[in-house]
Amino acid sequence: MFRRMGTLQRLIPWLRARRSGWSGETDRAFHDALFAAHDHNAFSPAYTGNITIRRFADLVEPFVKGCGYVIDVGCGLGEISCELARRFPATRFLGIDHSEAGVTGARRNAEQLRLENATFEAHDMERFTPDEDPDLVTMFDAFHHLVDPHRFVERMGRHTQRFLLIEPQGDWKGSWTRKLDFDWLAQDLEKIRAHLAYSIAEAPEPNAGNEPRAGVPPGAAREPETGAAGEPVENRYSIEAFEKMFAGYGLRIRGTVSGLDTYPPGPTLDTPTRRQFGELAYQLYRSVDERLYETGFDVHAKHLVIHAVAGAGSRRREPRIELPASRAGSELRGPHDVQHLAYDGPREGPPGATFTARVSLRNRSFRVWSSNDPSHPDMVSYHWLDTNRRVVVEDGDRSPLPRGLAPGDEADVAIRVTAPGEPGDYILAIDMVKEGKCWFRDAGSPTLDIPYRVRR
Repeated sequence: MFRRMGTLQRLIPWLRARRSGWSGETDRAFHDALFAAHDHNAFSPAYTGNITIRRFADLVEPFVKGCGYVIDVGCGLGEISCELARRFPATRFLGIDHSEAGVTGARRNAEQLRLENATFEAHDMERFTPDEDPDLVTMFDAFHHLVDPHRFVERMGRHTQRFLLIEPQGDWKGSWTRKLDFDWLAQDLEKIRAHLAYSIAEAPEPNAGNEPRAGVPPGAAREPETGAAGEPVENRYSIEAFEKMFAGYGLRIRGTVSGLDTYPPGPTLDTPTRRQFGELAYQLYRSVDERLYETGFDVHAKHLVIHAVAGAGSRRREPRIELPASRAGSELRGPHDVQHLAYDGPREGPPGATFTARVSLRNRSFRVWSSNDPSHPDMVSYHWLDTNRRVVVEDGDRSPLPRGLAPGDEADVAIRVTAPGEPGDYILAIDMVKEGKCWFRDAGSPTLDIPYRVRR
């Protein structure tokens, strides 16, 4: 029976890849589109992703000490490789990735930091063999993009005795397990920062433009818009699966909540309060990680730090007390907190039809909302999603508020909606937008989701 389970564990990534049409090539195309959008300073504390970059480097630092040569496989934009190279100038770092756009960005980051001990090359990760044996092979949120991780471990294991992975924690199906997720901490700190900036009249921030929605650890980039070329390989693994894949290796495993995958709006904007609160957020995530490690709760975190040493003994850690069944939610007020109260309107119609509906909402933020702001008006809008919650239409029609809405006020808003052009079942996700800044959804306010059928 156990042999069958081991075979099944090995087959699951292959079966999921076959069913989804994933391959190394689709993953490369996806990441080319992802990394090409890199246009920010990843090493500024104002950038939300810098929390993950610094924290991952902190957790890896004890294992890099004493190494002469480290290879970072799936380096992406090389942000963590560069951060480690900055901390260990006597160690040589080679970053490899199958994305040319990622390697180009990594070289740019190394040049920005004036690093002489970090180089980056484009290689197929599924076939890469090093010319020189490294002291350590690292992978940061890259192992789960391998089509055949077992073969990778076997091949690279001929050249190194040690692996260091930081990976999302998964289950037997390859899905991401999020028992302990602290991304809300950065969201709540941003609410406090925004309130402070609003109160002291900090200079207006530049337009956020089309800020991407979701973060991809380690903070290197964001998911490209729906419709971008390629699909990523996404096979996440449990602790038990890692133990099977690294049979013959001793594993030391701890968890971290510092791998953020959802960011507050405008994560790349740089202002004095953003730099100040970025540093504060980093220190808080560091403290939370250590506290969770002390209690053993870290094994429930959504990212695992795995150090594998050939021929060594494994050491499993278990939490000393049970994880609470439920946790209190955040009550902090941000600038984009909206409560959708009701929807009164059609729930089906012909393709491409335009209709009017009424939405009731409440301002739960700390500021007055106005559709008359000439620079960044607050408007009611929507997104169209399919039944799997993939975005079909991102930017819906805009509808103004009937008046300025003070904190705590409610209003009924007449909204104009244009249905999708193809028949099928959809979700009308009603949202608000501060033009040129962000969607309220991206600031943590849930949309009002209405099932809608486009008839033939």
